[in-house]
Amino acid sequence: MGKGGNATTRQAVVPEPTSRKSFETQEWMLINGIQYDVQQFKRKHPGGNVLKYMLGKDATHVYNEFHARSKKADLVLKSLPSRPVSEVPASVAEEMKDKKVEADAALLADYDKLRAELVAEGVFEPNLTHVAYRIAEFIAIFAGTFYLLSKGHFWMGTLAAGYSGGRGGWIQHEGGHLSLTGNTKLDKQLQKFSIGFGLMCAGGMWNHMHFKHHATPQHEGKDMDLDTMPLVAFYKEALTRSPRRKMASAAWVAMQPISYIIFTCSAVTYFWNVYLHPRFVIRTKDFVTPFWWGMRIAFHVAAAGSWMGGLKQLAMSMYFAGIYLFWNFSLSHTHTPIIEESDHVSWVRYAVSHTVNINPSWWCNHWMGYLNCQIEHHLFPTMPQYRQPAITHRVKALAEKHGLKYNTMSYWEACKATWMNLFNVAREAHLLKQPRQKTN
Repeated sequence: MGKGGNATTRQAVVPEPTSRKSFETQEWMLINGIQYDVQQFKRKHPGGNVLKYMLGKDATHVYNEFHARSKKADLVLKSLPSRPVSEVPASVAEEMKDKKVEADAALLADYDKLRAELVAEGVFEPNLTHVAYRIAEFIAIFAGTFYLLSKGHFWMGTLAAGYSGGRGGWIQHEGGHLSLTGNTKLDKQLQKFSIGFGLMCAGGMWNHMHFKHHATPQHEGKDMDLDTMPLVAFYKEALTRSPRRKMASAAWVAMQPISYIIFTCSAVTYFWNVYLHPRFVIRTKDFVTPFWWGMRIAFHVAAAGSWMGGLKQLAMSMYFAGIYLFWNFSLSHTHTPIIEESDHVSWVRYAVSHTVNINPSWWCNHWMGYLNCQIEHHLFPTMPQYRQPAITHRVKALAEKHGLKYNTMSYWEACKATWMNLFNVAREAHLLKQPRQKTN
C-alpha cells in the first residue's frame, strides 16, 4: 500500500491530556471522532487560513484528504488540546451536528469504501516514469523556445514559452497536492521549480489560495476562485453582494465575455508576478523560488541578447501563459451553481455537484495537464492525476446511486458553457447600480 492510502486506514489520533481546553467558542473542529481546539493554531497553519472554513464543523474528510501523505500533520494534530467526542457535553454535541452533512452519511460511507478499494488496488501509487516524462517535456519545450527566440522568432517563441510555462503550471499544481512522487519534500521542490521557472510565481502562495478553493468549491465568501471582482463576475449575485462591487463599472462587466480572455487572465498573472507572490516570498523567507525566477530572467536575456529584449519576451510569454492556464481552469467550475456563504455541504457533494468533468481523451488529458477529471481530483486530491480518467465510471456510479448528477461534457461544450456564463452575467451589469445586498 502506498503513502496515498494513509487517509483510509488512518486511526484517530489519540488525544493527550491538556490543562487547557477552551471549547466554549467555535474555535474547534471535529476530526476522526475527536474534537480539537485550534484557537491558537489557526494562525500558524502552514496551509493558510483555509482552516477557518472548517471551524465548528466535522473536518474529517478535508483533513484526511489534504494530509494523506503527511506524518507531520498527525504529529501537529496530536499536540493540540483535544477531547474524544464521547466527552463532549450533550448540549455542545447537539450544536456540532450538521444536518446536511449527516444526511449524506450513507454517501460518505460509500465514498470511504470506494477510496479504500482504490488504495488497495494501488491507484494512489505514484509513477516516477510518468513524472520524469512530464518534467522532460517541460524542459524540452523550453529548449525549443530558446532556439526560436534566439533566432529572432519573437511571436512563435513567446507563444511557445507561454505554453511551456502553462505546462509547468500543471506540474506545480500536482506538486502542491503532493501527488507527483509520493515524497512530500521532493514534490514541494518540484513545485517550486515548475512554478518558479515556468510562471515566475511561488508555490506556497499558490497553495494558500488554491486550497481554499479545493476545500469549498463554488462556496461564496470562501472559494478564492469566486472572489474575482472587480475584474470579472462569474455569478450574478457577485454584482450585488461582492465587497468590491463599487470598484467595478457596469461597462466593464458588460465587456467581460471578451475582456476575460484577452485581458483579465493575463492581468491576474502580472499581478501575481510583480506583487502578490514576491510579497509572499519575502514574508516567508523563501530563498529557493527567487533563484528560479532569476534563472527564467537569465533565460530570456540570453535568448534576446539584451536586458530590455529579454524582459519584453518574458512579459509576452506570461501573457500567453495566463490565458492558457486561467481559461482552462475556468472550464470545470465557473458555470456551476454556487453555495451561499452561510451554507455547508459534505465533501462528496462539494466535488460532485459543483464541479464538471471534461471528457477524457488523449489530447484533452494532455492539453489540460491531466486535470480534466475535476470531480475525481476534488474527491481524491493526492491521487496522481493521470490515473483519474480510469476511475470515472466508478465515481459516476457512486454519484448516481445517491441521486447526484455526475456532470461531464466535451471540451468545446465546456468552453461554450463558460463563455455563456460570462455573457449571461454581463447582461445583468445594471445590478451594480443597486444597493449592496448581504449574503445569506
